[in-house]
Amino acid sequence: MIRLQVVEDEALIRNGIIRHVPFAELGVDEVRSASSAEEALKQPVVAIISLENGEKKEHLDTRTAVDCRMLRFELIVSGRESYFKWGYEGEDTKPIGPVFATDKLSDEYCKYGEFTGTMVGIFAVDSMFHKKEADFDYF
Repeated sequence: MIRLQVVEDEALIRNGIIRHVPFAELGVDEVRSASSAEEALKQPVVAIISLENGEKKEHLDTRTAVDCRMLRFELIVSGRESYFKWGYEGEDTKPIGPVFATDKLSDEYCKYGEFTGTMVGIFAVDSMFHKKEADFDYF
């Protein structure tokens, strides 16, 4: 999936680009806009971040801009493989991120440890401005 964000302070130019460039023909699946870099950075996103043996990795290809409405996240465990899905509440969910080895979703997993059970967490953070918070109805 290819996502594109048009950032331009002149509304006439920004809207003209969005209306007249054939993004779908160019293979772009989603087009968003912002009037400044600051506005673009304030828009909420979902992404998958993994931590393995102390090494944090944000899977940048998963970074997806979202609307400010209820979201649903799922973890699908299928034997030795697991993956995440997301979508807006009341709509179908779709996969996001890579397939993970299920044994790595353990609080005891490390390169020298053994698997005894699965542990998954979910969090929301305003890592840019530290001004917003998220509410979880259930997990």
